[in-house]
Amino acid sequence: MRKTVLILALATTAWAGDPIPDGAPGALGFIRALDGEHGTTGRADVDRTIREALTLEHEGKTDVALEKLQEAVRATSFQDVKARYFLASAYRLEADRVRAKDPKKADEYDRLYLEHLRAALDHAPAADVAVKKAARAKLETRARATPTLDQYDSGTYPSGYCGPTALRMLLRREQLNDPGADAVALEGAHPYTHGSGSSLELLAERARELGLAGATATRSGSLDEVGTSVDHGRPVLVDGSGSYSAVRADGTRHARDYSEGHYLVVTGVDRDATGKITAVHLNNPDGGARETMTPGAFADFFGSAGQVSMMTYGL
Repeated sequence: MRKTVLILALATTAWAGDPIPDGAPGALGFIRALDGEHGTTGRADVDRTIREALTLEHEGKTDVALEKLQEAVRATSFQDVKARYFLASAYRLEADRVRAKDPKKADEYDRLYLEHLRAALDHAPAADVAVKKAARAKLETRARATPTLDQYDSGTYPSGYCGPTALRMLLRREQLNDPGADAVALEGAHPYTHGSGSSLELLAERARELGLAGATATRSGSLDEVGTSVDHGRPVLVDGSGSYSAVRADGTRHARDYSEGHYLVVTGVDRDATGKITAVHLNNPDGGARETMTPGAFADFFGSAGQVSMMTYGL
């Protein structure tokens, strides 16, 4: 009885800030389970199922919890975003449970986790701040966890490998095979040419060859588009030139002239209460450091709205 009281308390607690990490006891229950205004029929039935799933999850029966939430989502024709949010988290927990024994199934559950979490972010009513905030927080955490790589660690032309190294970061974020610096740069679409650098368009083509579905290059992007991508858990490869200025995690400033151009990976953005972007987080292949820029510094180096050269993808 005590377990049930605990998990229901979690489920009915108002939003309190940072989400409980996936995998923690009761991790599905950090949003109020009974305060939604989603307009779907059977609201009480859905909420009851969520309560039951939370209790099962707390008891370690994540497979049964997943089945119940799948039924709830199907019963509402995939229209109940709260149910889809909880279903996403259930997929994540079940993926962790089966990963060692069935990696292929775990990969499929990981894919469904992202699919339903992104749906919760995109389709939650504007008034449902809690679901949107929770979904965005989990997805941006994913993008921010993009591995860093130092372009000088390997390859035949390391001083020119900022583009291939940035692409390798994306491959690793999506758990795709990283064949190494030279293979990314000099095979397939062959995006790198010694003496002239990497082509953004050929980097996108090479990305598709290596499994990064939907990789698309544009030279007319914007910071808002970059923000939308990382909000959905997808880091963005960006290309800029000129004077670069950013602050590293240790508080030191990194200032350098990249007059011949330089590729980096945007992994996240900070926003104020109105949703305006106030900071941009990047992985810099030049040293493999995590750095932060102001929107003004971003515009100076990468261009203002309609001028940003960038590569996004659709996984």
